[in-house]
Amino acid sequence: MSKSEGNILLAKDFLKKNTASVLRYLLISANYTKPVNFNQDSLKNAELEVNKIGNALNKGGEKILKSGIISTEMSHDYDSVRNHLLNNIDTVAAITKIDDLVKIVNNADVDEEYSKAYNSLVGALQLLGFEVEIKLTKEMSDLYKVALEAKNYEASDKIRGSVVIYK
Repeated sequence: MSKSEGNILLAKDFLKKNTASVLRYLLISANYTKPVNFNQDSLKNAELEVNKIGNALNKGGEKILKSGIISTEMSHDYDSVRNHLLNNIDTVAAITKIDDLVKIVNNADVDEEYSKAYNSLVGALQLLGFEVEIKLTKEMSDLYKVALEAKNYEASDKIRGSVVIYK
């Protein structure tokens, strides 16, 4: 890579067109001992994965709001991600575990274990440095249900929109 050949991309220029989460995902999707294959395909894949994670966080948050089954505990999956990072910073294995959690959040029915898996997904993302904030409380769930029953969709959308912050 060289500036004269025009194949250098400064971080500030990258962030004008993409989010920090896409850059983070792109950088951790390869082992730190190996070069990152930075091309349009890898960039597109990183964008798709970041969007898939965001959609799962939103979908899962809404499912938990509707069910009212809110847990503060995490499943063993969080420990698995943490252990991968402690094992020579194995971000590739950590991302694989996160992908497994995304599948659970997208496909499983809500119960106590689901809520724990959702919390593990959030915790694992935070552990990897993604900006994720979840505001799931019993009060929020109750307000959401009341707004839906009253067919006050503007209020229910506002509540649902304030539950998940993912950048």
